Amino acid sequence: MNKIKEMVSKIQQNIKNTNKSVPLYKSLHKNMDYIKKTINCDDLLGRDFTVGEKKQYKMAIFVIDGLTNGDYVYENILKTLTLEIRETTLDASIRTVKDFYNVIVEHVHFLIDTSEENTFDGLFDELLVGNTVLLFDGLDQALIIETRGWKDRGVTEPTAQTVVRGPKDSFNETLRTNTMLVRRRIKDKNLVVVNQKIGERTKTDVDIMYLNGVADDDIVEEVKKD
Repeated sequence: MNKIKEMVSKIQQNIKNTNKSVPLYKSLHKNMDYIKKTINCDDLLGRDFTVGEKKQYKMAIFVIDGLTNGDYVYENILKTLTLEIRETTLDASIRTVKDFYNVIVEHVHFLIDTSEENTFDGLFDELLVGNTVLLFDGLDQALIIETRGWKDRGVTEPTAQTVVRGPKDSFNETLRTNTMLVRRRIKDKNLVVVNQKIGERTKTDVDIMYLNGVADDDIVEEVKKD
């Protein structure tokens, strides 16, 4: 009974925390730390970098592996930021990070849809549907870029355990495709993905997925040990 009460308490606290809309910081590293701490998962990809002729602007990019069209992100975002912008002589009127932000929006918006977000809850919602998040040091808002592009190839209707109602797709042998299928159904920032290798010789990649604040911590730790 105590275990049940404890689990219910965790769920209620989790819902309470989820309803808090925390605004973004102006510090790039604070924003990065908050994102990594909240979505503490192995399929969260993020890195910081500098752009500009003198590398005077610090930025960061975040995506969820498997939900995002990786080729599209590289060709239309990373190349634009790290190559085209760097080789372009910036206008003398660009004196603040907000001015630089507007230049980035103009460059990227020609190719893809963009929007702005200034809270972490909104940012997490965008990440969990496959969009790319760009952060700027000194700016308390994020640039959201439409890049959702999960793979449907190889996701087929199951031949065993068929259902009359509900989704018709099934898991396959590709690990990241399988985690993507789960994330498509559960768009929750508390869905944790932990990658481990098992097998002394095969070194097989295995992902443990659970809802933080809902799953029993003792059971999760036991599964990780096994």
